[in-house]
Amino acid sequence: ATDPASAGGLGVLAACAEVAPDGVTVTTDDPRVARVALRWLAEVLDVEPLAWRMVLRLGERAAADLAVHRWVAETGLPRERVRTTRWAGGSDPHAEELRARVADGRVAAALAGWCDALLADPDDDAF
Repeated sequence: ATDPASAGGLGVLAACAEVAPDGVTVTTDDPRVARVALRWLAEVLDVEPLAWRMVLRLGERAAADLAVHRWVAETGLPRERVRTTRWAGGSDPHAEELRARVADGRVAAALAGWCDALLADPDDDAF
């Protein structure tokens, strides 16, 4: 509550991350959102860059080499960790969407707790 950057990063994650018991998946079409979400997880929950499995889904007409270059430059992601795949279900043939997953139950549980605290109603007696 006293650190606006931390609260903002958690808010971004609450909107773009799917938490399952065995891990966390961040999905976004905005490299700035990816940068904030992944940085928060690295800094707050000590997620190492090599722990991520990242897939950049690309529309059928998107240039893969240019898309990867831009996403790596804008997010700071390790280039060797980003894979590409064609996205047949995308609504735009030039669409780009990053799906970044870390398979770690500890990270998932911690993020779930942080999100619950962020979204909790302070007037609720359980809070």
